[in-house]
Amino acid sequence: METMTFGQLPGAFNTHTNKAYILVHPLWLNPGNTGSVAPVVESAILQAIQVGINYENIVFVDTFNAERRASWSIHGLVN
Repeated sequence: METMTFGQLPGAFNTHTNKAYILVHPLWLNPGNTGSVAPVVESAILQAIQVGINYENIVFVDTFNAERRASWSIHGLVN
């Protein structure tokens, strides 16, 4: 796992699974939610795609769950 920055957002890239993990604020709209995606998230997605990461391999981890439900978040990253 190597740390990366996607647009303005911190994240990591797992070279074994080819998945990118991007940290987001829990109140920002992410793909899959109804409504417009937050511009900072759109920028991060575009940056990830530009470096060769498939859209399907982008995973969003919100900071609330990462901090308060660490084991739950880690379990979600492994799958």
